[in-house]
Amino acid sequence: MYRWLAEKLGNVSVKTKLGVGFGLVLLLTLMITFTGWTGLGDVTSRGDKLGYISSLNGLTKDLRLARLDFEMRRGEQGTDAVNGLIAKLDSGLKTAADLIEQPDDKALVEQQQDALNQYRKAFGAMVQAGLKREGARSKLGDTADNAVAKVSEVEKSLLQGDSVTQFNSVVDLSKLIQQARFQVRGYTYSAKVEAEQPALDAIDNAVKKITALEGQLPEQYQANLQEASTSLQAYRAAVSQYRDSQTAAADALKIMSAQGETLQNHSEKLTTSQTVVRDADAARAKQLLLLATVLALIFGLVAAWAITRQIIIPLNQTLQVAERVASGDLSHNLTSLRQDELGQLQRAMQSMTVGLRELIGGISDGVTQIASAAEQLSAVTEQTSAGVNSQKVETDQVATAMNEMAATVQEVARNAEEASEAAVAADQQAREGDKVVGEAIAQIERLATEVGNSTVAMGDLKRESDKIGSVLDVIKSVAQQTNLLAL
Repeated sequence: MYRWLAEKLGNVSVKTKLGVGFGLVLLLTLMITFTGWTGLGDVTSRGDKLGYISSLNGLTKDLRLARLDFEMRRGEQGTDAVNGLIAKLDSGLKTAADLIEQPDDKALVEQQQDALNQYRKAFGAMVQAGLKREGARSKLGDTADNAVAKVSEVEKSLLQGDSVTQFNSVVDLSKLIQQARFQVRGYTYSAKVEAEQPALDAIDNAVKKITALEGQLPEQYQANLQEASTSLQAYRAAVSQYRDSQTAAADALKIMSAQGETLQNHSEKLTTSQTVVRDADAARAKQLLLLATVLALIFGLVAAWAITRQIIIPLNQTLQVAERVASGDLSHNLTSLRQDELGQLQRAMQSMTVGLRELIGGISDGVTQIASAAEQLSAVTEQTSAGVNSQKVETDQVATAMNEMAATVQEVARNAEEASEAAVAADQQAREGDKVVGEAIAQIERLATEVGNSTVAMGDLKRESDKIGSVLDVIKSVAQQTNLLAL
């Protein structure tokens, strides 16, 4: 399998192999980048969903605080704060239902929406109960004030009369009414269930007292007593209405508390679930990224190994052939069937080796002929060198003789000069020998000139001899190099 693949790759150009290798590396890099980008996008999206769920959890807490504030202030600030938070939370839950994909989490969101709807209804019921409760509270004050006013009229009238017993009875009624109002006020402000019955009993005692006084007081007071009794009965009915409103508000509050807990718990469950999903997405992204990285490394290493073998092995073979050629070994033949640039290089190296082999063979024959001619030239050169050396010796002897002759001539010239001086001194005495001496001087001067010319000629002859010696040395050096090349 590998051999078949190697043969196929051997016919692909180096440019194509390198392009495929680097292209594969870039493709694997893009794959790793895409995997990481996708995983990061999933984790980021999950984080955004968690942030959104956290905001819903915050809205749930704000709604609970707003409801507690509404309850503590008995609705004095109105319902806008609670209704506004309910609307925001409802819109947020609808958005969350669109964002969340997991069926279980969608079910939790739907349950939160149902809980919010029940919360909204319970809040409406609590508001209505609060309105009824405040209406009952107002009615309590009106009916109690009316009963007190009617009894006060009777009390003032009896105060002007003579019956102390009747007056004291009405005073006792006033005390009972005040006691009833005190008990009712304690019940309405404390909202304790155990305080309701004492308040009703106090009202009933006052009504009973009025009934007893109706048979004891004159006819003129009956209308006031009857109206006071009616007011107290209405007062008692207002207490019952207050109780019913308070009970309805308490029931609505229980529903709101339960649904608020449901909203809070489901928000926490959603947060936990989405955190688990986020962690799973992060783990999956890490696994995919690790897998992509491992695959990229494997493919990259395989591609690098294959391409390296496709280039390094033939290149080393070619380098070995080049080293053999450089060392003088032209006997190795390199055969290559590759069609890429390295195959072309190997075939070119083989052609060069064959060409060098033929060239060296021709050079060897030529060197043999040159060696033979060099030997003959060496013999001739040696003979010429011997002749030149002999001529040089003779030339040196001639130069020595000429130097001696020049010294003799100079001595003769000096003697002639002395003779000339003697002749001048004896001019008067030997005029007759002047002509002879002049001729002798002329001959001596000519001889000196000839001797000088001979000296110049000998110098020229010496320089020419030196040139011949240099040429012979060059010829001898060439002959020696030729002999070395022949060897």
